[in-house]
Amino acid sequence: MSAELLTEDIKHEFEACVGKHSWENMSFSEPRQVLPGCWIKESNDPPSGAPIIIVWSQDTGCHEVHGGICQKWQEEGGANGRLGLPMSDEEDDPESGHSSARRRSPPSPRTTQVKDGSLETNFAM
Repeated sequence: MSAELLTEDIKHEFEACVGKHSWENMSFSEPRQVLPGCWIKESNDPPSGAPIIIVWSQDTGCHEVHGGICQKWQEEGGANGRLGLPMSDEEDDPESGHSSARRRSPPSPRTTQVKDGSLETNFAM
């Protein structure tokens, strides 16, 4: 993999994601490139002890994964794994009380729904 420059625009997107989730007082690693066009930033000491990872890619933008979903994503190989890159931040379902997030393995149209660390496969139209 050839090294790419971390641009100010990418740094700004990471900081916007941190601010959106009110994580300004948390310590994160410096962004590191994990795939061509893909950078991640990891929490150094999350308050809950569960991992938090922010992923930026030129194809999917900047999204976070945390807790059980993050653990499952890491077990499956992270950005290089079968779940691919995050397509959304985690969202809480007010009816079920579960968290979910969508993932995509480019260039496949298949998406995977990850709910509290368990997998369901959905297909994009």
